[in-house]
Amino acid sequence: MSKETLPYSIYVNNRPFRIAYLVDPKGDLKCFDVIFEFNRKKWGGRYNPIILTDGTKIGERWWDFLRNYDPDIIYSYVPIDESFQKKIKTH
Repeated sequence: MSKETLPYSIYVNNRPFRIAYLVDPKGDLKCFDVIFEFNRKKWGGRYNPIILTDGTKIGERWWDFLRNYDPDIIYSYVPIDESFQKKIKTH
């Protein structure tokens, strides 16, 4: 076998960005259309969670979920309280 025909391997370790969205269920619900449209066009987008919040807190189960999901980006459609921002950064 010549050098040019030897088998070779290609390793790819890229994955789509994990994005989590923070949305106020009592706010402007048009943001859901934007989120769905964006995620529909992106590789892996259908797995990006939408977390309901008022901008000051989320439930303990959501914290567990967020820690396990480990998003690369958290995009908020709601103003976030400063203490909530700190908690997001530390967790």
